[in-house]
Amino acid sequence: MSEPLISTRTSPEPRASMALGREPAAEEGSVIIGGSAGGATFTSDQVRQLADELLKAGAGREQVEAALKADGIAPKVVDGRTDEQIEMERAFGGAAAHDYRIDYRTRMPAGMADRDLAAADQEARAWLSDLALPVDLGPSVIEQAIDASQRYARMDDAERELWRREQQALFDRVAGSSERAIELLANVSRLRERGDADYWALLENAGALHDAEVLLHLGLHGERLRYFRATSR
Repeated sequence: MSEPLISTRTSPEPRASMALGREPAAEEGSVIIGGSAGGATFTSDQVRQLADELLKAGAGREQVEAALKADGIAPKVVDGRTDEQIEMERAFGGAAAHDYRIDYRTRMPAGMADRDLAAADQEARAWLSDLALPVDLGPSVIEQAIDASQRYARMDDAERELWRREQQALFDRVAGSSERAIELLANVSRLRERGDADYWALLENAGALHDAEVLLHLGLHGERLRYFRATSR
């Protein structure tokens, strides 16, 4: 019996150009500024930039956007997020399940059927996506969980008890204090509101949630998600 992977767009009358003090465009897709004086042709993107300058000068946004739309030019979408929020969303916005790449080369149990590996991989990647783990972190969490669960499966009861104690001591030491360790474990508990409950149970029963490295990754990720939600409000 094989060992389980983890146990158990224009318009004919350019109203926008008129609104911006320009003559109608002579060519489709362009706008002429100062037609009576020879004029200069501007592209739609350049018109948007001029519209932005009007907004900065105090022109009403609704009036400018209405003129652009009447001319068949879509207003530029304004991103109100701060640089920090954008960076946080990049780092902790998670990814689609298919974006995660887990390395099974040295972790696939002998004799395990490809279809079983494919099913296990699909479940793992869906769980990572639900937890919004970054693509450069998520796979390593699963890889460590697999390694830990396979070691756990080879232990007897006494060895498992000793290993759990050793992992708890290691977790406390890396956390820096018992109080900090409790905070990180609380983050993991809150994180369990995300993701498939059965997969969480699978990890727990397989011993992976006793592994200090797995717990540390999840605890810190839960903490970052809390900060991300707080700063995104």
